[in-house]
Amino acid sequence: MKTLLSLLLFVFLLQSCKQENLNVNTFSSLSDTLVIKTSKQPGSGLFQWGTGMLHFSDSINLPYKPLLPKDLADIKYAQKLVDFQSENKKSVDIILGLKNGEKVFVVDENFNKNFTDDSLRIYKKIDWYSKEDFIKCVFEISDENRIIKDFSWLKVGEIQGNFLCGRNEHLIANFNIDDIEYKIGLISTRSGDFTYGMFTEAAMLSNGKKVKDTLLSKEIIALDEFFKLNNSYYRFAEISKLGDKVTLIKEHDFESKVGTQLGMLAPEFEAVSISGETVNSKVLHDKVIVVANACGCGGDKISTQAISNLKAAFGNEVHVIGLDSKIDKNQEGLFVDVEEVFNKDIYEKYRKQYCSRTCYVIDKDNRIVDKFEVGDWKLNLPKTLGKLADI
Repeated sequence: MKTLLSLLLFVFLLQSCKQENLNVNTFSSLSDTLVIKTSKQPGSGLFQWGTGMLHFSDSINLPYKPLLPKDLADIKYAQKLVDFQSENKKSVDIILGLKNGEKVFVVDENFNKNFTDDSLRIYKKIDWYSKEDFIKCVFEISDENRIIKDFSWLKVGEIQGNFLCGRNEHLIANFNIDDIEYKIGLISTRSGDFTYGMFTEAAMLSNGKKVKDTLLSKEIIALDEFFKLNNSYYRFAEISKLGDKVTLIKEHDFESKVGTQLGMLAPEFEAVSISGETVNSKVLHDKVIVVANACGCGGDKISTQAISNLKAAFGNEVHVIGLDSKIDKNQEGLFVDVEEVFNKDIYEKYRKQYCSRTCYVIDKDNRIVDKFEVGDWKLNLPKTLGKLADI
């Protein structure tokens, strides 16, 4: 009898688990809030990925005495922090050394303070696109007042004599709304941090019909921007610190939203140009406005030249406003130095970061109608202006 009851209980639990799994990421269009579970994937997927420098020390800065490989010489130590904002400064630990005169490194992949049971890797130039150089590692991280073990992948290598190391993962979420299948991807643009939040970007990868194999800048959204799902708009409202849950909230009045996402009303702005001219968008709606970011302050002359070329080609048809930092005062055209205090307004609305190359096209009705990398203006702007002329 006990055996029969145990068997029945097992079958019941098994069926319950199956039903629960069927309901995961399955939603109705009547629901205003979708809480979607994600899964981690190695690499950046269709997104762009960046990394940062890692600095090594000759002395042991680790808060413990590690077990080290006996055949390594000239060992140096570094820690890759996993959460900048946490009071618990957890890290992935790495050593650099020489073996038979060749530079090698070891990552404490299993978080056991022991470098002797981890792979010895040749220190070489970083391969941004290789799928074979991922280093899967375990680490501790704080979440909701508790310390848990998590995992990710690192990509490590050398560029111009610098040791580069960054988390290299993205998230995938597959879900259904009324039997229509969707797939979204997400990535943290702050590769030095192993958490998610305001620096997360997201994009629709599949909408039940079309599967994307590339992403355009206009297709990538940030927190508080919107996905269009089955003719309804959903705000990307939240992502959990560990990235395992994404919350989307239905928006019933997208047309009135102000922002720089495609289809939104463009934020009005006021700034002062490098020539001292006051630039107010409210008096510029007699023409299409192009707000073009460049990164000449970092030595990128190509993006700065792209703005000049754009203005030469379409300056009579559109208002072109170039944004950059530390601009040459002899630069021709309407340029705004976003580092100036009185230009904080346009910086917060159309740049939001030290270096940007994003170009926004605003129609006469003050709506964002296109968005692309400034260097791609020849491919995009003529088409967009042609469509506007046909309306």
